[in-house]
Amino acid sequence: MSQTVKTKRGVVRVLAAAAAIAAAAAIFTLSANRVSRGQPITQAQEAQLQSDFQELGPLVSPDMKKINHAIFTPAVLTHPAKLATYAPANAPVLRDLVGKFEAFGVKHPEVAGMLSPQTTRLKAVLVAMGDKQTSDAVAKDLAGSDPKAKLSADLINLQVAWWHTPDAAGQKKLITKLTALAKAHPTSNTLAVAAAGLMGTGSANSAIRDELRGIIVNDLTGPAAVEMQQQLKPMMALHKLMGKPLTVSGVALDGSHFSTAKWKGKVVVVDFWATWCGPCRMSLPALEKLYAQDHAKGLEVLGVSNDNHASALRAYLKSHEKTMPWPQLFDVAHPGWSAVAAKYGIDAIPTQFVIDRQGIVRRVSQGYEQGDALEVEVNKLLAQK
Repeated sequence: MSQTVKTKRGVVRVLAAAAAIAAAAAIFTLSANRVSRGQPITQAQEAQLQSDFQELGPLVSPDMKKINHAIFTPAVLTHPAKLATYAPANAPVLRDLVGKFEAFGVKHPEVAGMLSPQTTRLKAVLVAMGDKQTSDAVAKDLAGSDPKAKLSADLINLQVAWWHTPDAAGQKKLITKLTALAKAHPTSNTLAVAAAGLMGTGSANSAIRDELRGIIVNDLTGPAAVEMQQQLKPMMALHKLMGKPLTVSGVALDGSHFSTAKWKGKVVVVDFWATWCGPCRMSLPALEKLYAQDHAKGLEVLGVSNDNHASALRAYLKSHEKTMPWPQLFDVAHPGWSAVAAKYGIDAIPTQFVIDRQGIVRRVSQGYEQGDALEVEVNKLLAQK
């Protein structure tokens, strides 16, 4: 499969995970093309939805241009003090944008359900900023009798709590609340988008993200969830490797055959990556540091490159030969998406496997991860003899 297709899939996954403005728009567009209120739509309905969104674009575009989109990033959302500094310039614009979405939904009820996740997300950001007007409105909805408004208010408060809860124990408690909401509102698009957003915004570790994926895949049945499931199910299948023996092998860059079987008794990190992948390159410094400090203790690393050209891979490795001395699987005769990656159903990078001294998979992660989760897992496994 081409890099273009893989890159598009990766972009869709990142957007869905982030569930920021562009993500919601992408999900709504996909829903508009296929389903409306859980039912197949007619050509006339599809044409109406497309017309609605064409009308909406110019309406919200001025506000979108004024917003500092840094406020939707994990680096800002998960730091209340930092987010508060953006409030004076951005809160009035966000309130205006929410008002436009809600008014548009009243005028065009056929898209109101698709816009609800968007307004809920924006209100959550406003509450996290400390916007009193929005906080008071959310409290009023929570105390009211409208079930949709109450669900939205619950999800707003849950998202804000999540952004302020960096530890896994606290996030598990919030996941319990989210699961209860999912079981009570299985067709909610708003809930599906919120769950996807939590995956990409401050999740403590890959196990937490797995639980969130599980809610979308197992508990939700609405249009947005159905779209997400097409992307999340492969990742869920990938995690079935956990706890099972695994040997990774293939053609190396130098043309030889390489297998992790030769590293019996070692802890192995298998890194699926490419030089053209920005998140992959962002992940490498931590892996290079880990290798430098733990290689002598029994850590090995195997790269599986998905580059389109051997020359690009060789050039990158040449410039990092001191920090990335580990072997690379790359079949020069068949460049592009690696057959090894395809074998395991990997459709987005970076993806990493951590294999213990007995050859058992102990960790599977996908996407760029902040923090020291990989280092903690590796050190734990190295301590086991």
